Amino acid sequence: MSNNERTTSLRYGVTPEGPNVFYVLHVTVGQLAKKDIAGPLATLLAMTDDIANLEQHQGKLVLAFDGYDDDPRPLYEVEEVVTWFQLLAAQWNAWLYFINVKDCPGQVALLMQLRSGRAALTGPALENELRYLADGLTAFGAHANIADERLTEILDAAFDSLFE
Repeated sequence: MSNNERTTSLRYGVTPEGPNVFYVLHVTVGQLAKKDIAGPLATLLAMTDDIANLEQHQGKLVLAFDGYDDDPRPLYEVEEVVTWFQLLAAQWNAWLYFINVKDCPGQVALLMQLRSGRAALTGPALENELRYLADGLTAFGAHANIADERLTEILDAAFDSLFE
């Protein structure tokens, strides 16, 4: 994959601390309408395959959907967003390693809402989403040979962000 293809889905955020402090998985209205996950999925797969630079990407990913700033509905109520995300989430599940919980604690809740299409999760539905996220982190940790202690730290930070 060329660097050009990758930047069609991944935008680099610039903050007062400097460039590349976070990465924005940028999803366009056109991708949503066409249910096109190819570009974002290729970007996410490239991140998971970049074992040598994992720490550079850890905890820096943020989801962004174009075209809904003026829509009063939360994203989990927008059918095309939920459908698109469910397609992507069925193909890639290393969210907790990459998602930014430090600066954007609502991102973990957003992942769960988009995958479930629901605002509030309780009981088996909540357990299902938590298991999905934890299983994805565990599988990615095995793939990337990440120490169990580090995975526990990441999992704890992600789940703690749900209560901030």
